[in-house]
Amino acid sequence: MLLLLTGRILYSNAYYIVLSMIFLTGFAVNYSYLKGLGEDLSHAFNALSLTVYLASFMIAGLIWGFGLNALLLTPLTLAFRTMLVLTTVFFTESSRIILMVKTRFHSHPALATAASAFTLAVVYAYVFEGTPSSLNWFIRYLALSSYSTVLSIIAWRYGFKTLLLNALTYAMLFQLSPIMPASTSLLASTLSLALQTILLSGILYVLAKPFSLSPRNRARKPSSKVFSILLVALSIALLGSFLLGVRFLAVSSGSMTPSINVGDVVVSIPVSPSELKTGDVIVFSGGSSLIVHRIVEPSGNNCFVTKGDANDSPDPLWACGSSIVGKVVAVIPLIGLPTTILLGFLQSFSSLVSLVLALLSLVYVYYVVKGVVMF
Repeated sequence: MLLLLTGRILYSNAYYIVLSMIFLTGFAVNYSYLKGLGEDLSHAFNALSLTVYLASFMIAGLIWGFGLNALLLTPLTLAFRTMLVLTTVFFTESSRIILMVKTRFHSHPALATAASAFTLAVVYAYVFEGTPSSLNWFIRYLALSSYSTVLSIIAWRYGFKTLLLNALTYAMLFQLSPIMPASTSLLASTLSLALQTILLSGILYVLAKPFSLSPRNRARKPSSKVFSILLVALSIALLGSFLLGVRFLAVSSGSMTPSINVGDVVVSIPVSPSELKTGDVIVFSGGSSLIVHRIVEPSGNNCFVTKGDANDSPDPLWACGSSIVGKVVAVIPLIGLPTTILLGFLQSFSSLVSLVLALLSLVYVYYVVKGVVMF
């Protein structure tokens, strides 16, 4: 019985196991070529890059929503996916450093950067996005290529340890975190990758090309410091309120007019279903989106019948238990209108906007390569 159960587990997870073994073997072969590199970690760059990863992760989650990753719900699937992601990163980045340092490409850093970036992005695209099947896969590959180019610049400037640390940080946050949904949209994944690419490239460029402050900029330094402190304080306050369950949501439909209009921002706080009553406005999950509607009557078992004030009939789905995000306690008029317009445009042209973002990040990285690598 135990053998049969083990066989079923191995068979159902053959994709993870086979690929992991291939990548582990590849890393073992590469490891013999990595001896003698002995470079130190770049602490300044690593500190800045970690901030970029965490910021882009939080931005992606706050805009598109955190939630349980279906691929990581059980310890077994988490273990197999972790094994695949780690072996992929170790194999891919050891291959990158060998291409950059241990081959004839070493004397042509720009060529080595491009060759390693676009070739190894295929590995990440295949493992993280699956087999090529649509335009969306190609767009994600372009976004991964821009990020992969940044990794190649890191490999050329700082070496294997810094390279591996950056690649592992990205993989752990965006591929192994249980609070980033596996169904993250094309636009969300492209935007987060483009954001990382542009910010990391900017850091690489600044560190490679030190500049001196003009007297005018020096005079503004104190105010810049105060602004930075306020920005950090605001970020901590927003993050703290988010972790406590407070939600700020821009309303994108007119189903609650006139009490809540399109572009208003509602503030909700977590409540127990037993505290809710008829007339309360609540936020609840309606499948792929959040709904802000009013309770018209309880239906038992911690469930409620809801309806938009402007709608003629109640919602077909009840708000029940864990699907209830919170109770609306405040409405801030119209400040969410720009966000609503922008997200509406982005959702309407998701593939087109994602393609433009991926291409823009590639163009930006090209100029960084010219400034950092080819000087």
